Amino acid sequence: MSKSIDRALPFVIALLPSLVGLLLFAARSRGGWADFMPLWNDEVVHWHQAATFSVAGFDGGYYTVNEMPARASFAHFYAWGPVLPMFYGAFMRVLGQSMLLFPLLNAALFTGALFVFIRIARLDRQQMIVLGVVAATFIPFQVFLPTLMQEALQSALAVFTAAGMIVVLRSARGSPARRRSVLLMVLYIVVIAQTRATWAFLLIPLFALWLPLRWALPLGGVGVIVVIGFSQWIAAPNASVLTQAVGLVRTDALVALRLVADHARNNLSNLVIGHPIEYLVRAHMLLLISYFGWRARKTEADAALFGGLVLITVFVIGAWYIGDWRDFRHLAPSLLLSLVLLIAWRRYRLIGVVLLTTMLILPFAVQWSFFWSGLHVNADKRASYAVWQTRLAEQIRYQPDVLSAWCNTVTMSLPYVESEIALALDAGMGMSILLGDMEPMSTTLRARYLLLHEDESVVRIERLNVEWLLDVPDGALYLNLDAVC
Repeated sequence: MSKSIDRALPFVIALLPSLVGLLLFAARSRGGWADFMPLWNDEVVHWHQAATFSVAGFDGGYYTVNEMPARASFAHFYAWGPVLPMFYGAFMRVLGQSMLLFPLLNAALFTGALFVFIRIARLDRQQMIVLGVVAATFIPFQVFLPTLMQEALQSALAVFTAAGMIVVLRSARGSPARRRSVLLMVLYIVVIAQTRATWAFLLIPLFALWLPLRWALPLGGVGVIVVIGFSQWIAAPNASVLTQAVGLVRTDALVALRLVADHARNNLSNLVIGHPIEYLVRAHMLLLISYFGWRARKTEADAALFGGLVLITVFVIGAWYIGDWRDFRHLAPSLLLSLVLLIAWRRYRLIGVVLLTTMLILPFAVQWSFFWSGLHVNADKRASYAVWQTRLAEQIRYQPDVLSAWCNTVTMSLPYVESEIALALDAGMGMSILLGDMEPMSTTLRARYLLLHEDESVVRIERLNVEWLLDVPDGALYLNLDAVC
């Protein structure tokens, strides 16, 4: 009997967190899986990019802001780069373009990651039970699992990363096995950093686990710059401070430095603003940084995690955003990576503190999750989406043989990005979002189709050569006669 339990327990523990999340979603959506729809603009773009890759590969339209594509001519995707659309799009090509693919695939990946970690870390029964509790109550995973966001995927990547770290640390420093495992982890980090740039900062502690610090710091630093630079090259620019600072460095490095410093100061003041769940993740990160910093001189593992967490946190404060769930999403994977490693090292006291504080915030998390998940199930929006698919198909179809990808692109006002209208665009068509906080655009737009809100139309239509195609709520769809198609 005991052996049967030991054989079954890894599968049960690995499945438990995803099963809890999906059952909670089924309960709060009252089984309305068929009416599951994206809610936020990031979700709309995530899903549509993947759908485009599934039918057009790299030959789809552009996903950009203000018609500014990536510097890499082959990459037509938004600021997250092409790796996420390639990943989800490959599954869509086989399994179809269901919107439920994202949460179900993310749940399967998280389950697989936990099982791999259990096997590689050789967890005993007690460790597996603690892992199951920590993963099942990890709020960022549970909150974002029933969405089309990439956060649940990032949780899976965090657990896979932890498994890789176990392999690295198990080998003796200076041994061929350590060198091989570090190099394999470096390749893995280079790939996943194309889904979220903060992963690149783990290159420095990884090199420090292989080389003397005098070599690890410059080599890892160069690696971070190259990897993030490459991710910026293959992704469309966005309105982030990092993008603005990089652009300013070429003309006035002092102004760029002042921009980052002012941004960091504003971010620090925003640390006391937000939802209790955001406070929890920030508090846990501070706790872990303090703990690993205290132990950094005792073991190389603690030193590596201390360095990685500090670098990621500094980047989020200096070059990303605090508040509006942005730091929450970027810090959460590093937090989960640390927690599962602590379980492997039997640091139960610290795990207990994390679990206790999580339980105090859990009611807020459940309330927030129920609210947003309910909005993701919308029968009226699903019906409207079907109507717009039919209406738009009469005007816009993806055409594989065109002069330019702009001929398969719709430039649209921001209010439409979260709408079922954008979602209903034919797979293969790209979206360029009009924003006022990016650099000025030329007077001539390049996209073949323009979906303009009435407020935008007043400013733009008089100086554009367009033909009306279709009325939409509070605006219209136009054919851009100046597009080179």
